[in-house]
Order: sequence, then structure tokens, then C-alpha cells
Amino acid sequence: MKLSKLKWLKIAGIIFIVSAILALGVLGIIFALNKEKVYLNAFAGEIENKIDTQKAAFDSLETKNAALYQYVSASFELRELENKNLNENIGYVKNYFSTIGFNSDERKEIDSMVKSLTGYRASLDSIYKNLKEISDKASLTSEDVNNFKNIYKESYLVNLDLVINTKIDLFNFLNKSLAKHKIVETNYIKNIQTLSLNTIKIVQTINIPHIKTYDKTEASFEYSKTMLTKLNETLVKINNNTKDYSNPNLSKLISDLNVETTRLIEQTNEFLNSYNNLSKLEIETLSKTGTGFDYTISAQTDNLKVVVNFLKENGTLFNSVKDDGKFMLGINL
Repeated sequence: MKLSKLKWLKIAGIIFIVSAILALGVLGIIFALNKEKVYLNAFAGEIENKIDTQKAAFDSLETKNAALYQYVSASFELRELENKNLNENIGYVKNYFSTIGFNSDERKEIDSMVKSLTGYRASLDSIYKNLKEISDKASLTSEDVNNFKNIYKESYLVNLDLVINTKIDLFNFLNKSLAKHKIVETNYIKNIQTLSLNTIKIVQTINIPHIKTYDKTEASFEYSKTMLTKLNETLVKINNNTKDYSNPNLSKLISDLNVETTRLIEQTNEFLNSYNNLSKLEIETLSKTGTGFDYTISAQTDNLKVVVNFLKENGTLFNSVKDDGKFMLGINL
């Protein structure tokens, strides 16, 4: 009888141990998945809304100093659109990882990016509070305006750009990880992703440095803004339809995107290739002091010709060429 009891006790003990191991394993999986969500949510969602796109301090300038408001709103609006674009792109891509997960090396890489982003966001939040203290004043003195602009230009925008570029790093990292896991995205998604990154690259190459250098917006500003807005609206539509494939307009959306983005990507790549290979003469032509200048096409300015024609013919920076023949206001090369 005693032996029988001991036997059952052993069996019960074994069952308990096995159950405990299984329970711990399940908890470990749940913890890993939750941790993964924490990693990815650090780049989107509520944190982004609270820190990355705060603008009350900027909007209140509109009635206090029109020139400062115009400068701040233009440079911030482009970054806000970049930020939205990256959040939507990351939001789509991160859905894959709820099933495939990350390996230990990938987690270390993401840990590093999250740590950096957390630091940049802490700085952003602190700097923003300083800016809001100034903009909340009933009226602004010339000293207030100079202090606001210097803090905004040299500290706030620097940290906001670090946040945006960290998101670009994450986005590229997630896509690279998908490739390792043999996940193949549809062509229209890859086209949208490429077009997004190319558009952001152009905005960061031309519009943003120009606003910072000359305190003025380019003729290309409105089109760049429209392009990013259009991309963002498309990404929102895609993200809203990923779980509802019964949507009758989805197939047309996909078909139209394939045609449109493929052509725009070709145009963009041609533009960037020419822009990055401008001759010394062409760079001198483009690097004036920001007061406006004429452009002249010759045999020595083939790359400039591609750039100018792209800007004139419904390209990504359409409307950059003025009716009076003035090309941009100078580019910070």
C-alpha cells in the first residue's frame, strides 16, 4: 500500500513538474511577445502622439510673430509628415512580427534603437517645455524671438531629426529582418515603401536644409508636402484594409499604386542619381547665396538638365522652377 502511494506521489510529482515547465514556457512566450510589442510600440502609437508631434507652442506664435511662425511651421510641418509616414510604414511592417518574432541578435539591435530613441524623446520633451514657456508669454520681445528661434533651430529640430532618422533605421531593419525570415511583401507595398524613403530623402536633402539655412520655404515646399500627404493617406488606407480583404476598392487601389509608384520611383532614382553627380560647375550654379538665380543648360550641365526637367515635368519637386526663370533660391550642398 505504501509502495503504491509512493508510486502515485512520484507520478503526481512528475505531472506537477511537467505542468510547471509547460506553464513557464507559455508565460515565457507571452512575455516575449509582449516585450516585442513594447519594442515596436516605442516607435509608434501613443508615445508618438505625446512627444513627437507636440505643436501647441508653435501654433500660439501665429498671432505674436508672423515671421517666426512661418519659419517654425514650415520646418515642423515637413518633419511631422515624415514622422507620420514612418509610423504608418512601421505600423504595417510590424504586423508580421506578431507571428515570426525576433531572434536574440535582432532584439539586441532593437534594444539599442529603443534606448537611443528614448533619450532623444526625453530631450525633445525637455526642450519643448522651454519653448512653450517662451511662446506662452502674452507678447514676445526681440530677445524672446531670438531665444526661441535658437533653441528651436539648434536643439529641438536636431532631436526631432534624430527621432525621425532612428525610425528610418528601424524601418530598414525590420524590412531586412523580413527578408531573413523569407517574408516577401507584395510589389505595391515595396513600391510605397521605396517611394516614401525616396521622398523623405529629397525633403531632407533640399527643403529642410534650405529652410534652416535661409529661413525661407522653397517653391518645392508645397509639392513635397502634397507628396508626403498623399503617401500618408495611401498608407492609412492600406493599413485600414489589411484585415478586410473584402473591400471592393482594394484591388483597384493596389493596381493604381503599382502603376503610379513604379513610375515615380524611376523618376526619383533618376533625379537623385543626377543630383548626386552634379559637376563642379553645376554645384556652383546651385550653391548661390539664396537670393535666386538663373539656370543655363549646356553640354557641361547634363545632370543639371535632368534635375531641372524632372522638377519641371510633374516630378516629386514639381513647381520648383519659377515662371521668371529663377531656379530655387540656392541649395545647401
